[in-house]
Amino acid sequence: MPRTITPPKIKIDTFAYKVYFVQNEKFMIGKTEGIFNGVKLPVYDRERTICDCFKYRTKMDSELFNNAVNAYVIDKKKNLVNLIEILSLTEGSSIYYNRRIEMNSGLHY
Repeated sequence: MPRTITPPKIKIDTFAYKVYFVQNEKFMIGKTEGIFNGVKLPVYDRERTICDCFKYRTKMDSELFNNAVNAYVIDKKKNLVNLIEILSLTEGSSIYYNRRIEMNSGLHY
């Protein structure tokens, strides 16, 4: 949700959700549309979703995080060029580059 929007005041008990705010210029990165039960809804693409998983990995359930990453790795529709592009435009780039430095220097946590 863009930071300029206030959270909805409608109570939704059907599913668990948590609202995260992003900078306006990053809100549209990876945004697309999907059709669910005949309803067109705005969603983020696979690559943006994986970048967000890495960004919020400490706030996610570890099993959910691992399942998401493993599913992306074996996904035939993944787009690694798009993933690197989105990483460079979002906070995920620091995670990517820090991890590369750790791997190249032999420092593993």
